[in-house]
Amino acid sequence: MLPLLRWVLRETTDRPMDLRFIDRSLLQTRARTLAEKVEVAVRFGPWDLLFIHRDSDGQPVEWRSAEIGVAAGPQTYVPVIPVRMTEAWLLHSEPAIRAAAGRPSGAEPLGLPPVRRLEALPDPKEMLREALVAAHGATGRRARQFDPAAAIHRVADLIEDWRPLRELPAFRRLETDTRVALTRLGVSVRFPAN
Repeated sequence: MLPLLRWVLRETTDRPMDLRFIDRSLLQTRARTLAEKVEVAVRFGPWDLLFIHRDSDGQPVEWRSAEIGVAAGPQTYVPVIPVRMTEAWLLHSEPAIRAAAGRPSGAEPLGLPPVRRLEALPDPKEMLREALVAAHGATGRRARQFDPAAAIHRVADLIEDWRPLRELPAFRRLETDTRVALTRLGVSVRFPAN
């Protein structure tokens, strides 16, 4: 998520931003609810702006957004709500998938859907795993040594341009919500050229 959010911030404002990820597993807390998780993250602040991620998981986006708003309390926040899973947003970049699989010049078909269909995929995580395995292209022992789970984490780092995702309502909402939150903080924002 960090590479995507860094890109959104660079596209949204000229002001330099320091973006940090709070890894809940390192906090050694039993926070279970979203509000408890936000409370723990806030303790590691102070933060000017929180990006709070929740996959929609079949719930209406408005419901997830309201849930995030309650959990954030008085903090300035941006809800990050992919319709299915974050992995769907990674499927737009064939070059990043091929590079993460270790074969950037490979040519085998990956079966990636058009961007406009990403939010309708039933299991984007599995599709991304299958695309990485296909991009890796190895068989036998070399194929067994390939770790698609590790490669999944590299895909986002290798994506340089997230603009194709502007076709998706959830991604456009992320950019809009980021501009609104930054404006509330008094940060000047810019809008994408059409």
